[in-house]
Amino acid sequence: MLGKEVRDKVTGIAGTVTAQCAYIGAVPRVCVEYINNTGNHEEIWLDESRVEEVINDEI
Repeated sequence: MLGKEVRDKVTGIAGTVTAQCAYIGAVPRVCVEYINNTGNHEEIWLDESRVEEVINDEI
């Protein structure tokens, strides 16, 4: 999933997966880097099941 363009199914935030992690007893998570509405880069960690891969022109 690294490098894929994704969208959060809950918030609609769309960006690029820049990191992944897995813990014993927890669901896999991904870090999504995106540009917020003020033009700044931000990142958010989400459960992998919350994101869906998108085609670039859908972002």
